[in-house]
Amino acid sequence: MGAGPCAHHPAAAFGLPFYGRDRDDGDQPPAAATSRAGRQRRCPPDAVPARRTDRPLGVILLGSNLVNTVLATLITAPAIHHFGQNEWVLAIAAGSPTFALLIFAEVTPKVIAATSRERVALPAGFVLAVLLKLATPLVWFVNLFVGAVLRITAHPSAQQRRCG
Repeated sequence: MGAGPCAHHPAAAFGLPFYGRDRDDGDQPPAAATSRAGRQRRCPPDAVPARRTDRPLGVILLGSNLVNTVLATLITAPAIHHFGQNEWVLAIAAGSPTFALLIFAEVTPKVIAATSRERVALPAGFVLAVLLKLATPLVWFVNLFVGAVLRITAHPSAQQRRCG
């Protein structure tokens, strides 16, 4: 027998249902989409209620891009000041933080999370929930443009965003 959604899991902070490990009905979302007030929403019959992946992805990518940009600036500006505007200085100053971020902030954490997802998910969920609370206005603003691009390109997730 499958487990029901858990409202206390960090995924609930993002509007994502979390199901226990013993869920036996695959990875299908609940059949009925409801609003926050609990009223049934009208969706096309083939629409699958979307999980709000735009919010957690928005906060993760926003933070990642912010750190990447700030780190590159903080390294490149002093390097130019101390060593001049040589093409090798610019290449090393831009390439070294990119390489370090690739190893320490991109690939290694993802490998750890993929191989130890049970141990990583709960603490990461709490951190992401706090970051999302802090960055909600900015994430909302960015997602306005994401939604517009999805609608313009007629991507299927644009309809799911409205129904989910």
